[in-house]
Amino acid sequence: MEGLSCMLEEAVSNGKIKVPYYGSVYISHITFADDLIIFLRDDPVSVSNLADILNEFGIVYGLKLNHAKSKVYVGACIENKDHIAQTLGVAEGNLPVPYLGLPLISTGINKVSCQPILQKIKNRISSWKNRLLSKAGRLELIRSVLISYSIYWSHAFLLPAGLLKDIDKLLMNFFWNGTDGKAMHMVNWDNICKPKDEGGLNLRYIRDWNKACMVKQLWDILQNKSSLWSQWVFARYLTKESIWEVSAKTSHSAAWKGILKARRWLRNNISYVISSGTNINMWYDPWVNGKSIFQIFGDRVRQDLGALKDWKVSEFINNGTWCLPNPTSPDMLLLWPTIRAIPIKNNSSDMLIWLHDNGKFSATSAWNQIRRRNNKWIPSSWTWDSPCSQRHSLCTWQALLGKLPTMDNMQRRGIYIVNRCSLCMQKEESVDHLYFACDYSSWIWEEILKRFDLQRLPRPNLHHELEMLMQGFSRKGPLTQLARIIFRCAIWWIWKERCGRIFECHNMNKAQILIEILQDSRSCMEQELNIEHLTRREKEIFTRFNIFISQ
Repeated sequence: MEGLSCMLEEAVSNGKIKVPYYGSVYISHITFADDLIIFLRDDPVSVSNLADILNEFGIVYGLKLNHAKSKVYVGACIENKDHIAQTLGVAEGNLPVPYLGLPLISTGINKVSCQPILQKIKNRISSWKNRLLSKAGRLELIRSVLISYSIYWSHAFLLPAGLLKDIDKLLMNFFWNGTDGKAMHMVNWDNICKPKDEGGLNLRYIRDWNKACMVKQLWDILQNKSSLWSQWVFARYLTKESIWEVSAKTSHSAAWKGILKARRWLRNNISYVISSGTNINMWYDPWVNGKSIFQIFGDRVRQDLGALKDWKVSEFINNGTWCLPNPTSPDMLLLWPTIRAIPIKNNSSDMLIWLHDNGKFSATSAWNQIRRRNNKWIPSSWTWDSPCSQRHSLCTWQALLGKLPTMDNMQRRGIYIVNRCSLCMQKEESVDHLYFACDYSSWIWEEILKRFDLQRLPRPNLHHELEMLMQGFSRKGPLTQLARIIFRCAIWWIWKERCGRIFECHNMNKAQILIEILQDSRSCMEQELNIEHLTRREKEIFTRFNIFISQ
């Protein structure tokens, strides 16, 4: 393709073919692997010359245009589009057309043009329906496969709200019941899409991630002005207006409109470093303590000075110091001291600074500023830290949120069933009763506490017991690690026994469940156990849990 690129560039420079351009910036072609896109203006001579170039390339290099696989796409209403297709010997195609997984489109982005995302997700879910995947397995597939489809599109367009809602619905239903059909959602998707230390499952809400990707696009335009993309944007949209001021028009591309909407998310998280001031618009860039002069005073200051809209900050800097005219209005009297307090860094260049993560911008950092944060979820370390099966952790997470599908929770959701604990057959079932008030599970916890030398009865509910355990195992070490693993294994095995009795008519006595808990804990603990610094007491406790230490 390099030979063809040289031939096209030479033809453009010699005026043989006319290509789209703005100012001095033009684009003639894009190559990716064996794919080639050639951009051309509506000019019969250019079309004829392009056909000659392609024929000459085929003769010289032995690589000919595949007419069957090639298409002509017209992005505007022109009269001679049939002539273009005939001259090049290829058929006319219709926009939108997929390219590198994204649609090349001349109109706005809507749900119809984004249907390929939904269809891919549905097809994937359908292929997994009969695999009896656990909730932990479905979570991993959502994280590693399903979300990736929408994340790829999120880097290019601000996706329609209706589409994002449909994607969320598909992912929610798949997580809770393994299909794309309707499901009972025990935890809101908004809460699931939080970091683990905020009570979520470390998924990213696509809506927020999409916004963060638009912020990154805007950041890249402002920072990397040497790229073809940035040069094209500045030549096309920003010759007379600041990027912070320019308005979106119906004729603008869908990608550009999405980027402009990201301005409000970026504006409050950046700061300008002033040096020469030649790259900063005086009136419309937010360089005055995070705001633009236009934001503070409107156009009054500019009009009072008789200044042009495209004036740069450099107009008011002389020999590395501020050189402001005498104030002639109350607005200037207020503004000039604020400007003089802004330092000028000589022997440097104007810079845009990201105010978070030590100035290192990333889409993840932007996402953290855009999303709605929850308070720190205290049980996080007891739910996720230390080696343990994902199914144990997920069950513990759901139990601590009070969102397991216990009988009382089902009744609250309008499912009319007889509420009776399947373990003791005496009291009504709730999360707190199931795990601590029930005689069956209470005995299991007593046995666990004894092995830790904790001479006390279990607390009456899950959160109180967890508080006691966190106080007793507040220091990092092998015993704390063991306590966390035991806690999660017990939560999961008690729940498994409860479900087995209801749905499979399968009963295990409490001693058998305790053995299962100890076996699961041992297999998790032995993977990570470092025996070099264990005290004698720690070794004794490990032995009580059937974790035998050999020197």
